[in-house]
Amino acid sequence: PTAQPTADRKIKARLFYVADDGRTLTSVEQDVAFAERPVDQAKAIVTAQLATVAEPLVSAIPAGTTLRALFMTGGEAYVDLSRELAANHPGGSMHERLTVETLVSALTANLPAVTSVQLLVDGKELETLAGHINLSRPMVPNDAIRQPPTEPAP
Repeated sequence: PTAQPTADRKIKARLFYVADDGRTLTSVEQDVAFAERPVDQAKAIVTAQLATVAEPLVSAIPAGTTLRALFMTGGEAYVDLSRELAANHPGGSMHERLTVETLVSALTANLPAVTSVQLLVDGKELETLAGHINLSRPMVPNDAIRQPPTEPAP
């Protein structure tokens, strides 16, 4: 049996959004449902990261993107997202970098056991999301694109 996240128990997780400069990510601490198993916690974190956000936060994830599946092996997390990740992506190397790093950072910053993230779309590996970043292998976090943590969201 799978232990699903519980609505009444929460953890504080760092979620990532486009910073004011439009070139980096800023993190915001938010409540996310707690799960006993690391894979279920990872699913809860990704689901929270994909959720629609209110201003002033700006998500780098294309609208309509949903989590299809997630599994972990060793230090790698495999995140299978809906086709909207690619179909609704605006393109451009900077935005592609922000999108990929948002997902990689959400998992690696909150789950020490996750050291890299492989992104899949509709169950398939992609060579690239928008023509600029090689997604054919698991991605590791890029600390240069993340700003220092900010205060919790109201």
